[in-house]
Amino acid sequence: MPHARALLVSCALASGACVELPPLSLEPQPADADHDAGARNIPSELPDAASSAEEVLRLGSWNVRRLGLEASTDYELLATLIEQNFDLLALVEVMQTGAFAHAGLDALWAALGPGWELRVTSTPRPNTASPFAEFYAVLFRVGRAVGCDESDHLTYVADADGTRERADMADRFLREPAFGCFRALTTRGEPSFDFLLGVFHARWGTGSVPEITEEVMGLDRVMGELARSHPEERDLLLVGDFNLTQAELGDAVSARDATEGTGSTLNATGERSDRLLDHLLLYAPDCTQELRAPARVLDLRPQAGSGVDYLQRVSDHLPIQALFDTAPHDDDDDDDDDDDDDGSVF
Repeated sequence: MPHARALLVSCALASGACVELPPLSLEPQPADADHDAGARNIPSELPDAASSAEEVLRLGSWNVRRLGLEASTDYELLATLIEQNFDLLALVEVMQTGAFAHAGLDALWAALGPGWELRVTSTPRPNTASPFAEFYAVLFRVGRAVGCDESDHLTYVADADGTRERADMADRFLREPAFGCFRALTTRGEPSFDFLLGVFHARWGTGSVPEITEEVMGLDRVMGELARSHPEERDLLLVGDFNLTQAELGDAVSARDATEGTGSTLNATGERSDRLLDHLLLYAPDCTQELRAPARVLDLRPQAGSGVDYLQRVSDHLPIQALFDTAPHDDDDDDDDDDDDDGSVF
């Protein structure tokens, strides 16, 4: 048993807090009228994708490949794909384009328009002037999700960040995870479940699996720190590009990998690989009963014209999408009378 797994104890729940949910009916997702009008004849989403009119939150993660540094990125196309397929989306590889600037992310947010809100880390990682430093960002649709605290940024876990001020801290990650608190809304705008969402992009380095695994194994510890600092919150999600397959990731973390399928990356000719490197992790799966369908890879290459066109205009990664129930219920509220339950999962 890998030692990282020993950090996971159990989900502390009062009896009956986690409930079964009925199966989800999936319908095609029509293109948004404002973004589609007179544009580029982009087909609507895959036939079995959930419509945003359903009582589900379409949560996703996407490595958008050096956003802001790739001259060929088609921001209008990227915005259209996000509009058609997501209600809340975490982004990695948002690149620094100047001193603490992220021009690519700003261009994408502008292309999405006023129907979307944004949370982004206030500084890149590493926290230096390097053009290869990255921000994390979360985009969410107005009326389907809100921030559930007063912060307008994602917050990093404590770690050395490349500056002299933190040089004496443990340097566990090249790009330490960052977190935000969000609340899903029903289609009528009523508050639904809230959750802590972490975003992470693992180092690549030499591409050595042991090297990547060594960094990723530190996630259990930081998720434990997060759980202890937010004892009121049991829905702990972590998404991003882990640069490890499902089997490799299973040897590195104790979380449940709520991701299915293969092929979230593309090769140099725009063909799907058999490697699933982008994941949704649940650190208290018994507590996150709102999950209606595991994350799956969305093959959006046809919407770009072809695999090669997608590779050039969008990314070398395909996004993942998971579906969460947004019925007005939150299992965090079910435990009102158990004095021994501190809500911790570690």
